[in-house]
Amino acid sequence: MRTTILMATALLTLGPACGDKDPPDTDPPEADADTDSDSDTDTDADADADTDADTDADADTDADADTDADADADADTDADTDPNVMGHIVHNPCTDPSTVAVWSVLSGEAACDPALDTGGGPWKDSRVADLTVTSRRFEGTLPVGEYGVIGYTGDCYGCAAFEVTAGETTEVELSLDYTGGDWAPYLYLYPREATAVQVRIFDPERLLAAEPAYPDGGWQVVAHPDGRLETAEGPRNNLFYELALDPTAFQYSQGWCTVGHQAQASIEQAMADMGFLPNEIADFATFWDPVFPAAAQLTVYPQVRSLYALPIEPAPDALLRALFVLEPGCRRVAPPPLKTMERRGYHAAEWGVVILHGLDQPPQPMGAGWR
Repeated sequence: MRTTILMATALLTLGPACGDKDPPDTDPPEADADTDSDSDTDTDADADADTDADTDADADTDADADTDADADADADTDADTDPNVMGHIVHNPCTDPSTVAVWSVLSGEAACDPALDTGGGPWKDSRVADLTVTSRRFEGTLPVGEYGVIGYTGDCYGCAAFEVTAGETTEVELSLDYTGGDWAPYLYLYPREATAVQVRIFDPERLLAAEPAYPDGGWQVVAHPDGRLETAEGPRNNLFYELALDPTAFQYSQGWCTVGHQAQASIEQAMADMGFLPNEIADFATFWDPVFPAAAQLTVYPQVRSLYALPIEPAPDALLRALFVLEPGCRRVAPPPLKTMERRGYHAAEWGVVILHGLDQPPQPMGAGWR
């Protein structure tokens, strides 16, 4: 702020002289007043300019601070979302899947065991992620824990267990191979009296088809002693489904070799020996007569132990289950110790056929690639 001091000089007179003019005007010159006004204006303008400069500086500082904060936030976000699981499909004779499914499990040993149920037991029944596959690689960010990853394409299947630990990147190798298709398993229920029954499939991720449609949580039916089932889609005599199964889970040491056109009859005889009822064997024949695979020779491997879980509530007193795995060619195998199960009380039965890769193809030489 500049202060202007105006100096005025007073003229002392003894009296007016004859003929003198009026005394001069002693007011300050107008030019000085203008000068004062201009000075004040300049001062105010300078003050405003200083204020504007301070405001601009503050705005720049705030903008810089915001930018820094955003950069820090971005850095934090990047740090939080960095993938800690890096996967690679190391083998797959089929087309690669577009995604792989990740399941959270209580035990790594349970991650890929088809005998363990995803609806209870060692599984958490929690599908936590679907990871995109690009050039046979997949990645994701998962909490600390144990997991199983499943890849499935319709013809090939693979599973791998892995564990995520804090502060570490987990490398996962997933191998896929040809899968057996569990074609037409039929399930029959015979309670002592009309009973509400729940049936669940151990891993719905592998489900290919179901009649009636398989809902979340499993089938809810009313079963009658004669085998009739009241379902959401009307009355039925059985429950039907198809699964994609891992062929390496089967046993290949016990079975029998037969001429191709006699294979179906040999399975029907084995079913009778095991205790399947006439109506169940008739359903098998009706389904397979027009579509049974043709081959010069077939090896049949009956699977009666260590089958995948089939939770039924309430549980039957007796459950007869058999899957017949078919492989083209004749293998040296031991006779299977098939036992007859007595069908009484609240009982249930399930039969199915697993066709290994190749039976729907021209004959191929047998080798290690089959299993």
